[in-house]
Amino acid sequence: MTYAVILAARMSSDRLPGKVLAELAPGVTVLGQLVRRWQASARAPTVIVTTTTDADDDPIATAASADHVPVSRGSATNVVAQMDAAVRAHAPGAGYVARALGDNPLVDVPLADWRLDVLAETGADGLWHGGDDARITYAGTTDVWSRSAWDRIASYSSGSQLEHPGGHRIPRNERGCAQVNQPAPYSRWASRSAWRSREAAVSPRSAACHTRGSLGSRPCSRSRRSISHASSGSFRSASAAMT
Repeated sequence: MTYAVILAARMSSDRLPGKVLAELAPGVTVLGQLVRRWQASARAPTVIVTTTTDADDDPIATAASADHVPVSRGSATNVVAQMDAAVRAHAPGAGYVARALGDNPLVDVPLADWRLDVLAETGADGLWHGGDDARITYAGTTDVWSRSAWDRIASYSSGSQLEHPGGHRIPRNERGCAQVNQPAPYSRWASRSAWRSREAAVSPRSAACHTRGSLGSRPCSRSRRSISHASSGSFRSASAAMT
């Protein structure tokens, strides 16, 4: 599968200006660590750094280029357009797009790989966490979309959504777009059986397939009908034709 990881970075920050090039260890910057971690993914993504056209962000472009990482630049107020330009310029054939954050050196790359696998296995366009997004730690916040879902996000995002890619939510009953019901991680392992019971009430097959993997391990291998898509108030088969 073709997979593009767009790493959005900028020097400006109210709390820690220049944090993306801060050193974690001698010679190891946050940006460099992020690039290395994403490049180590078993899914072999094309990693692209995107930043603004502001002169203050020239050091980011210089650092990425020095590491032989493709760079794309765009408006500081339209990160969606930045990301879309990066995909079109450096990974035009990508079937999946992920948004990586430039201030997240502890990113859970295997969890993002797992989300990619779920989309690829089911043919879905995105993941739905059942309204439990707040339970996901910052390290696990990577969004992964199918290319068709990303193209829709790029086309229809507006207002504040332009600065926060993924803010445009594809309606769960949108014709031609399907989302997998992906339970968010629960913090207490002791209550795992209770978690399964809760998820079974929402989507029986989902709870059966997604075991401890919610914190990063791979989902069990099942047929495409084993994982359900979320639609308006119900779930439809992942193998349903998408027209």
